[in-house]
Amino acid sequence: RRLKLLVASFFSATVLGGSSNNTPSFLKAQQDMFEKGVYPGIEYRVLRIIDPEPPQPQPQPGTSSSSSNHKSNDVEEDLFFDAEGVDYELKPVCALPPSMERQWPVRINERQIPNLISTLQYNVITAIGAFSASASILVFFFLLSLATSLFFIPSRSMDPTLQVGDVLLVEKISPRLPTPLNRYEVGDVVLFKPPDALREIVALNGGKLTDRDLFVKRVAAVPGDTVTVDKSGSVLVNHKPTGVRRDLCDAEPTKLIERYIEP
Repeated sequence: RRLKLLVASFFSATVLGGSSNNTPSFLKAQQDMFEKGVYPGIEYRVLRIIDPEPPQPQPQPGTSSSSSNHKSNDVEEDLFFDAEGVDYELKPVCALPPSMERQWPVRINERQIPNLISTLQYNVITAIGAFSASASILVFFFLLSLATSLFFIPSRSMDPTLQVGDVLLVEKISPRLPTPLNRYEVGDVVLFKPPDALREIVALNGGKLTDRDLFVKRVAAVPGDTVTVDKSGSVLVNHKPTGVRRDLCDAEPTKLIERYIEP
């Protein structure tokens, strides 16, 4: 109910032009600004910054303090910087509707400007914002590491398509998708963990693999195809030659597969 009274009193005092007697105290400062011609969302030009209470000069010898005070009270000092308790003379940058026009410039005191938040609230919000931004960056890079990875090519087994030193940006989401959405096609370049049989072949030929090493190869057949390798090492897919040359890379033995063909 207190919230309804607050909204009703503010609406009647500012929108409908009703009585502002019931306006909460923290909204009266904003209403005073409206009456003087300072509206939210309007751009103003600061014409003067005035110190309404400049430092009092020391009375000269032989001069009465009352006359000195009388003269000093009539003096205002123009400032070129912001300070606590100063007055501002403001004028809108653009023309306003007739109902919002005032005798410009208007003068308001720095203490009359309502503070939306206190210093403590500002510091708390700033700390929360900085923490949220840092956490968002960490979460973003964590999710990015789950979705993608960088790999470099150490050998020439895929030359000339992939050369030594090439860096691959590999997405890791499609292998986790259900089968209907995760379909490979012949010719796709994929990375995979080598099975034990392939690890043994590498080890027998003097190679060494770690648990994080992956193989990069091109898909030659998909589920449902029949793959055969004859005694000469030629690969047939569905009893037809693949049409892919295996002699493009002269840095690796193309007849290595023949050592492991069982008649």
